Amino acid sequence: MAGSTEGRPVGYVFKPTEEQLVGHFLKKKLEGEMEDHPAIVEADIYSFEPSHLFKLYHLMSEPEEPSYEGECFFFCANRRERKTPLGYWKETCQKSDIRASSDPNEIIGFKRIFVYHEGRQPRRRRTDVVNHEYHYQNSDGSSLSRI
Repeated sequence: MAGSTEGRPVGYVFKPTEEQLVGHFLKKKLEGEMEDHPAIVEADIYSFEPSHLFKLYHLMSEPEEPSYEGECFFFCANRRERKTPLGYWKETCQKSDIRASSDPNEIIGFKRIFVYHEGRQPRRRRTDVVNHEYHYQNSDGSSLSRI
């Protein structure tokens, strides 16, 4: 393909808005209209440590989708418990609504933010790894995480 690198157009960066993540990618995935996307990997992120998630993303994304500013995207099943073998994800704030740009009164989903902590309480250590977990409004089956 002329003007591309590894099959992508020159300047290609996967940097979707929150509305696109929820209203397009997650909605289509939950409705069975989208099988795969090269920049979004399907994995149980709570079974892995953050450092392994980045390695997993680069192994599973096709063809090795470059992450933008260290971001990785995952489809995953919802879980109440967000413990990994060596730590846990702690929610940092209340969930925030994601609204449709075409109608600001329409809530299409919500976002929750988690920070990874190594170890267990009381001897835990907060890290700088953040997980933005996106949920489609009419579903409780899966989420899309941006780490």
